[in-house]
Amino acid sequence: MAQYQHQFTLSDCFFKPLNELYSLSDSQRNCHGISDLEYLKLGVSRCISSAQSGNDFLQTYRKDDGKRVGVGHFFECLKSPRRLANLQSVNRWAKSYLADHTQDELAEIEELKNWHLYAGDGHYHKAAIFDPKTKADHSRKDPGKSATGHFFRLDLRTHHLDHLDLAQPKDGKKSEHDMKMLKRQDLQTLRAGARTGQRVLYLWDRAVTDYEFWNQAKSQKGIYFCTLAKSNSVTKFISEHELIDHQDPRNEGIISDRLVETSKGYEIRQIIYINPADGVEYRYLTNEKTLPARLLVLLYKHRWDIEKVFDELKTKLVEQRSWASSKEAKTAHALFLCLTHNLMLILEAHLQKNESMQDQIEPAKREIRQKTTRKGWRKKLKPSYLNTFFKRATQRTVRFIRWLREALFKSLTYNESLTELAHIWGCKIT
Repeated sequence: MAQYQHQFTLSDCFFKPLNELYSLSDSQRNCHGISDLEYLKLGVSRCISSAQSGNDFLQTYRKDDGKRVGVGHFFECLKSPRRLANLQSVNRWAKSYLADHTQDELAEIEELKNWHLYAGDGHYHKAAIFDPKTKADHSRKDPGKSATGHFFRLDLRTHHLDHLDLAQPKDGKKSEHDMKMLKRQDLQTLRAGARTGQRVLYLWDRAVTDYEFWNQAKSQKGIYFCTLAKSNSVTKFISEHELIDHQDPRNEGIISDRLVETSKGYEIRQIIYINPADGVEYRYLTNEKTLPARLLVLLYKHRWDIEKVFDELKTKLVEQRSWASSKEAKTAHALFLCLTHNLMLILEAHLQKNESMQDQIEPAKREIRQKTTRKGWRKKLKPSYLNTFFKRATQRTVRFIRWLREALFKSLTYNESLTELAHIWGCKIT
């Protein structure tokens, strides 16, 4: 009988980085039934699939040896602390992998050379099917199930997505304040592997204005924050921090950069910026006092990237409900979403570098959208430096995810997949 010749599939290409990442994990173990590598592939595959439940997904999923995965076995794996530690380790190593295989557009800015830059935010999923209902409180006569909250950070250099923590609401509340989560973290965890001499900057929403914590994080671990001022925040002018060179086109829209005193007596840096595209004013607050104002505005404008990634997870991957009830399972679900996002980035970078394939359709759509955001006389303005610095896509398109889903679950060969993608992207295979 002729020996079966395995044809190289897109699945082989997509999951290939997992072998390298797993080899670096410090939580490996030989397991019967579902190996660690198979478990990683299993979780990522479920994120990409269009299945509405675990039973729905496992009914059609097959391991590499063609065998089924038992429903009970899969959910037992999700509850395993050791499997969770391995998943965390693998996703952490994906950060270095992405740095080696993707382009860092911020690398050209000398002032940011020794900075680790993150966008941070919370994101919620519907409760798992078997989650218990919350206890009644005075504000909720007929309580339901509390949504599952997660806090994520997105590396602005590589778009690597990582999971910071599971929300831990108390006293009958449905969510946890971002600041409570941050204060619960070890500061070394927030440094995310930054070496001695390197500094860390978090771009967060209006929820994190705890200036005492900011000072502590800065003095002890070189961790800085930048956020938008709340509409009701009151500050007192102290002095100009840096005079803005309005002849420099990179500073277009920046009105002032000054030091102010908060209502609780903290000295903080305030930057006022008016977006030339729409005339909207923004007031940024930060404890970082060395970077040019334009760079802090540039970075904060792209804090929105993490919201785009949440849209990718919730709308395009249709991951709207927690998989299971235990804390370990909920955290594993979030980490599988991170790993899925990161593997898609790696695949996209591979296609661009090794196959010279680029999406030709989405950039054209994005250019049209940018033109329509400018109204009246602003349409005639040349797009500003701060609004056009980044060229990369903020998330994977629906078309790309549908293509990936079909290629993986129909076991298309690598060449067949490229032909399909070339049609979807409107490009040629070189």
